[in-house]
Amino acid sequence: MTNICFKQETFYGYLFILLCLVIYLSYITLASNGYRRKEHLDLYSSLNNKDLIDKIKNLQNELYNIKLKEQTCQSNLVNAQKNLNEINVSERSRFLSKIYDPLHPPENIYPGGTFTSRGYDSYQQYQMTGYLSGGEKIFPVFSRDKYPGRSDKQEYYTIDESRGRVKIPFVTKNYNELFDGDTVTIPEFGGTFTFKKYENEGLRYDPNRF
Repeated sequence: MTNICFKQETFYGYLFILLCLVIYLSYITLASNGYRRKEHLDLYSSLNNKDLIDKIKNLQNELYNIKLKEQTCQSNLVNAQKNLNEINVSERSRFLSKIYDPLHPPENIYPGGTFTSRGYDSYQQYQMTGYLSGGEKIFPVFSRDKYPGRSDKQEYYTIDESRGRVKIPFVTKNYNELFDGDTVTIPEFGGTFTFKKYENEGLRYDPNRF
């Protein structure tokens, strides 16, 4: 064990320097905390009682307006969601009627909205756009846009009624859109089939109404 020895004068000198450092650091810390407290207290110290009361009233009014706007936004959001649900139900019924209603014509719902008041989201929703035929078999064809705003690329599937209405997707070359007379090979059906596309629904002129 090594002992370090200092002269008495040297030891007192080091002790004095250490004491000075402690006092200096303590002073800096207290001064900094005091300045921050003073800065916080002086924030509204220049305002009189009337100005402080007016300031509080203004803050209360701003808080009330914020809560009122929040309630209005929540109400608008609920109404928008309700309207969206009603539109979705209406559109779903419209698509289903084209499949199951024998009085509904075999026409596509035009996605652009030219022939309808609103159109439909052809990127999110499938609709029956035609059928495949081969030999004595006929299969319905359902499609939707593969990319938003591009109807030339399509995703397709058909339904096999003889196998519990199982849905069978199939892919065309480069996801190209099918037109009348195009052929499609579906391995699950073991053959090649010809596509027939339905016309887009359109406005029908009624001379008796004018």
